[in-house]
Amino acid sequence: MIRMFRHYIPLLGIVLAVTEAVLFFIVVSLLHRMSPGGAAAGLGGGVVGVWIAAVVVLVMSSVGLYNREVMFHMDAVLVRTAMTLPLAFAGVYSTLFLLAAVFGTNLASRDEIMDAVPGCLLVALMAHGLFAGLVGSNRLRRRVLVIGSGPMAERVARMATGGNKQFLVVGFIDCHTDGDAHLLTPRFPLERLATPEAAMEFLRANEVAEIVVATNERRGLPLNALLECRLRGIVVHDYASFCESEAGFVDLDALQPSWLIYSDGFRMDRGRIMVKAAFDYLIAGLVLAVTLPITLPTAIAIKLTSRGPIFFKQERVGVHGRVFTVLKFRSMRIDAEKSGPQWAKLNDDRATGVGRFIRKVRIDEIPQVINVLRGDMSFIGPRPERPVFVKSLREAIPYFDERHRVKPGITGWAQVNYPYGASIEDAKNKLSFDLYYLKNGGIFLDLVILFQTIRVVLWPSGAR
Repeated sequence: MIRMFRHYIPLLGIVLAVTEAVLFFIVVSLLHRMSPGGAAAGLGGGVVGVWIAAVVVLVMSSVGLYNREVMFHMDAVLVRTAMTLPLAFAGVYSTLFLLAAVFGTNLASRDEIMDAVPGCLLVALMAHGLFAGLVGSNRLRRRVLVIGSGPMAERVARMATGGNKQFLVVGFIDCHTDGDAHLLTPRFPLERLATPEAAMEFLRANEVAEIVVATNERRGLPLNALLECRLRGIVVHDYASFCESEAGFVDLDALQPSWLIYSDGFRMDRGRIMVKAAFDYLIAGLVLAVTLPITLPTAIAIKLTSRGPIFFKQERVGVHGRVFTVLKFRSMRIDAEKSGPQWAKLNDDRATGVGRFIRKVRIDEIPQVINVLRGDMSFIGPRPERPVFVKSLREAIPYFDERHRVKPGITGWAQVNYPYGASIEDAKNKLSFDLYYLKNGGIFLDLVILFQTIRVVLWPSGAR
């Protein structure tokens, strides 16, 4: 993992994106030179190559083609590449039109763009396939040794065998410090266990690059061996930090107050607050203007198809616990809560016909840009909960109130990484992502979330 502006980004994702950007530039430059009059337009060829490469990589990123769980799964890559094609065409056409106004000349013809964008995506499929093959053979994956054999150790192993293909667990050191040693399931057999005495030999034999200390009980740890490894250049992580960097969330089940106190992050200086406020007003204003062709027909459809107001108003808990009124397009019947407040359900029968659609594609959330312009919300941040639910969630989930240290958002890190929450367990899982945002948030992570929200809208599997 590489940390950029406090946010962790998969190294393989960066390498893949940079490789593809270079290949895109080569493809576009060759096509430009082969076009009539292209060879004489040296400046145009360079600008076009850089611009199209950048736009296509950004579009691919926005649909999740560089995400951990998608990057090397070719079925998902094929589907998302197909979705990238029209978006890339739109992005390239519109931005090159603006560049033409700046340079005073058309830098690329329509025919060139029609050839360049599919050419780039074909190269992208080949590059993804090559990297997937190398990852599948474990040639590009970091080799990790886990110290521990209990629940946390198994969670690390599950990260490596799930969607995250960035590292390979080569084995476990059993220190008998968990109180429940040897909990590894048959999926992670005990044959992969080693003793502390055999740790150094195990490290050499398996070419270990990183060590994860996945146990809360530190008595019995091979400290001298760990120090020797650290001095030899082998990276040593505690479980909480490894989980934060590799999975993008803070594991509440293993969270210790000392880790929150001594780890870096949680910065809320005046400069960041001012930049974030400017970002919020700019994005909210743009969204309000750009979505008018969507919001006006939506308002008319709601009014014509069901009784009740166009907008739905509801109290939510904001920054420092202050209650405010959130605005949304009404998606449910006016008597939806005649039996009292309740969580939204999958295929909720309280939703109207129009409501089911606008919830699925997140159109119902758009009026919240008015809350952003009022100062009640930020564009990016933890989703605000209702006061009646906050009371029970505060009692059931440790650290739940920490999410109220920043303004709530229309979209957030939890929303682009976890499905719609409809239970206390869901709220707990979402809080783990919210804490990651609180710890590592900044304008860079806000931009990442903004682009990833496009993916959530295009693949609304978590909507209800």
